[in-house]
Order: sequence, then structure tokens, then C-alpha cells
Amino acid sequence: MTNWGYNETGNPLLVPESALVTLCRLCHSALEDSRRRLLKLREGVAEPEPGPPLTEIVGARNIFQLWEFNGRTLPFKAIKESWVQSPTHFMRVERVVIKKWPYGFAWGCYVRDGVAGEQKQISGAGTYSWRLVDG
Repeated sequence: MTNWGYNETGNPLLVPESALVTLCRLCHSALEDSRRRLLKLREGVAEPEPGPPLTEIVGARNIFQLWEFNGRTLPFKAIKESWVQSPTHFMRVERVVIKKWPYGFAWGCYVRDGVAGEQKQISGAGTYSWRLVDG
């Protein structure tokens, strides 16, 4: 048995009601993608699967979820919901280290009016208050 809710053949397991966890559509999709990757690794096929199109991402996420939805590609631009919605300032995420999904550590530079600050650990990277910035 695996800890993903599926047995070795990929068939769903029945679990007691107390073990169920409610997930939003995006978290469910990320969990399913991880399960598929794990099964492919066990089968010896280690090709990365593309994530959902960025246009399907709705609402605020944490930095690590945005990184996953961005195809684990670095760098990428993110903005906190509490910041003024201005295309001239954003956080450029340059490094991600996952400790326990979907949390970890992230480093990047704050960019304002085209000028990047020094790279530092991103405060609040695990909070669900970030959005991707196009471009």
C-alpha cells in the first residue's frame, strides 16, 4: 500500500471517513499529478508531466504552489495580494527548497520600477496570499 490513497496497482483504496481530507480543485490536481509522477517513477518512466495552464490558476496560493503550477520553472514573478496591483513591482522568485509539500523556503529579489534588490529569503512564502505575475 502507498500513502497516496492508492495501492501498488493504482486502484483507489477505501479509507475510513475520518481519514478523508477536503481539497480544493487545484490542490487535488497537484496531488493527482504527484501520484502519477510517483507511479511513473516506479515503472521506470521519469518524464515530467506538464502542469495545468497558468490561466486555470484562480485565487491566491503560496509561493511553492505557484512554482509547481509554473512547471517548477525559475525564476518567476509573484505579487502579494496586499500589495498595490502595479506591474512595476513584484518579487522575482529565484530559488525554492521544499521541506514538506506545499511548504519550504524560497529566495528572491524584490523588484521595484525595474531595480532589483539583493536576493534574500522571502518572508511569508508559505502564506496563501501570492499570485503569479504575467511576463
